[in-house]
Amino acid sequence: MSKNVRPMTPVGQINMTEGEWRSRVECAAGHHLLELYHLTDMVEGVLGVRVEDEPDAYLLKTYRTFFDEVCAPDFIKLRLEKESDQEIGRSLHYRRRALKFRPGGRMTWRKNDLERPRLF
Repeated sequence: MSKNVRPMTPVGQINMTEGEWRSRVECAAGHHLLELYHLTDMVEGVLGVRVEDEPDAYLLKTYRTFFDEVCAPDFIKLRLEKESDQEIGRSLHYRRRALKFRPGGRMTWRKNDLERPRLF
C-alpha cells in the first residue's frame, strides 16, 4: 500500500452533508479493501457508491488514480443528468450508462473486461 497517508478532514470543514461524507468514507474503504485482497489488477477498474442522501449521485475515483491512493475527499460526485463536480486537472472517463444500468443499486464494480457492471 501507499505510504502517502493524509489525515481525514472533518465534515465541518467540507461543504457536504453527513450522508455524503459517510458514503465517501465507505467508498474509500472499499477501494482499500480491493487493494488489500489484490483485486485491482487494472487502474481502470471502477468501484462507485451511490451518495446516501442523493439517489441520483454516485461517487467515483478520478481516472488513473490507483486504489491504494484513494482518500474520501478525492472522489468526484457524478449525477446522471448533470455535469460532474470535477475540477480542472481531474479527469473522469466513465460512462453514465454503466450507472444507469440498474438505478436501484447502491454500489457498482466494473472492470473493462466485463460486458456490464455488477451491482450489489
